Amino acid sequence: MTSLGARTSLRTDRVCLALVLAATLGLAVFHYAQFRSDPRPLWNGIVHDRSGHYQFAQEMAIALRRADPISFFSTLEKAKVWPPLHGLCAAAVLAVGGIDYRLAVLPSLVGWIATAVFGFLLARRCSASSGNVAGVIAAAMILASPALRAYALDIMLESLGAALTLAALYYYSVARETPSLRTWRWFALALTFLFFEKYNYWLLVVLALSATELIYLTAGTGARVWRFFRQIDWKRALRGELRQPLTWLCVVVALTALAIFVIHPGPLSLGGKRVSLYPPNNLVTIAYVALFFRLLSLGKPWQIGPPALRQILTWHCLPLAVSFLFPRRLSTFIWFLGPLNRDQPSPAPIGEAARSFLDALVNDYHPAKWVAVAAVLSFVLALCTFRQMRPAGRALMLLVLISAALTLVHPNHKSRYLHSWLPALWIAGAAGLANSFARAGRAGRPLAVAAAVAITASLSGDMLQPGRAPELGKRGEKSSLLEITDTYLAGVGDRRVAIFSTVPCRQLLLWTYHERYPRLDKIETPIKDYPLSPDDLRTRMDSWAATNHADVVVLVDIAPDSPDYLPMAGDYAAFHQIGERISSNPQFFRSREWSLPHHACTITTWTRK
Repeated sequence: MTSLGARTSLRTDRVCLALVLAATLGLAVFHYAQFRSDPRPLWNGIVHDRSGHYQFAQEMAIALRRADPISFFSTLEKAKVWPPLHGLCAAAVLAVGGIDYRLAVLPSLVGWIATAVFGFLLARRCSASSGNVAGVIAAAMILASPALRAYALDIMLESLGAALTLAALYYYSVARETPSLRTWRWFALALTFLFFEKYNYWLLVVLALSATELIYLTAGTGARVWRFFRQIDWKRALRGELRQPLTWLCVVVALTALAIFVIHPGPLSLGGKRVSLYPPNNLVTIAYVALFFRLLSLGKPWQIGPPALRQILTWHCLPLAVSFLFPRRLSTFIWFLGPLNRDQPSPAPIGEAARSFLDALVNDYHPAKWVAVAAVLSFVLALCTFRQMRPAGRALMLLVLISAALTLVHPNHKSRYLHSWLPALWIAGAAGLANSFARAGRAGRPLAVAAAVAITASLSGDMLQPGRAPELGKRGEKSSLLEITDTYLAGVGDRRVAIFSTVPCRQLLLWTYHERYPRLDKIETPIKDYPLSPDDLRTRMDSWAATNHADVVVLVDIAPDSPDYLPMAGDYAAFHQIGERISSNPQFFRSREWSLPHHACTITTWTRK
């Protein structure tokens, strides 16, 4: 029978979890209501991933609401650079609630709630004697973070990605301490969901957990692995592989793809058409497909090893392996995680990156400087007890150390790169602080409770403040890019429309049209590539003029002196002449023109005669 002390402890654990969950839900409702009262400033970046994420979810939702499976799966197949999970969650919300970007933030808001709850649970597992104290401190730090609140009301992948990061670590700790088929299956599923949410978050967790497992390896484990490989007749295995056509296909195609990647050949002319071999995305897929089916011919590789390994292979590795069978998905995955994924010619110096991330850590992810200093000191305190930490604590600390190093050397530097692993620093620090109080003996427990109450009380005021993050702009601003799109959308109507722009904002133009007119077959954006030379632009315009079926044509002319203009648009003079070319088309007449001085933007519409 369960002792009285154990029952009391279990009741206390449940009460603390319920209080954290209730407080988090209350704050979520409060902040969502604030967002609903003024949502338009969310759209303040003319070229931003946010528009791409929303357009992806929106198109799938429209297809679902119109019972159009072809459009749905056609859109879903495009999820390569960004995995599909977040878009599918947002699409499900929009399909039920209606096409409204204010609803599309709900998966991120759920992610913020889950981040706080899993942060509480993880911290409690890291601290054996003062778990609830550590959990409350960790949850308070998460709820008080301005950047985490900002992304909780966004359509970006960060908020749900942070939640799934902590979920994977939590289920790992559960499976490590109470191993069973069910606990390892839950861990494998959490890791799979994380992969389909954000590739780089998944990689950081895999590296941290791999390093954690290496700590627990013993000499006996290494000897068993060595004996396993020594028992293999490698010469016989090699001779057998040389007789397999799939093996030859995989090797030849892989070597060809590698040669093309190294040589980087230019486009070829075949039958009057330009054929590009670089990058060799399709060849990578073909090589992988050959390898996949060769492994299948050997049996069921996901059913080897001990039960825990079989759960991971079945519920994690197999879904990933199947997903890479789709065209260009593996090559995109490799590119996304590789050094070629950069937005500048050469990476910034480490010192400059460190200053940038330190500024974001202090000013955006913590409500005050003293909170940032206290969080870092608590993490250092946790590091001093690394050997005494349970598996969850070790995994958290290794995640922070590995992620910090990789973030600094990554060629791209954005403040949101802290988003998935900084909660691990707070959780580990909270556990380290609670464990330090526990060493004080009997007096330690009331001191720990007092510290948790004091920290939570000091951060409670910050929890009610609006979130902030550099890439989200100022939520208090009244200006929004929707002022531009609203100007012409009211007069477009549910007609076939072609929209041109002097800046590359295709996704913004698409989703704003679909928001008002939820039809996937009435809008086109003929210019998709930026920058273009004047000759290439003329060729594209002539091709469009010869085949277009638009009833209305819109030109969004954003000038170089506009705060919304981007130099990446290329030759402004060439794009500015789009209006002249449309006006010279006898099929259309100029019907309306607007000037928006605040955005240095002119909008012109033409209507078919």
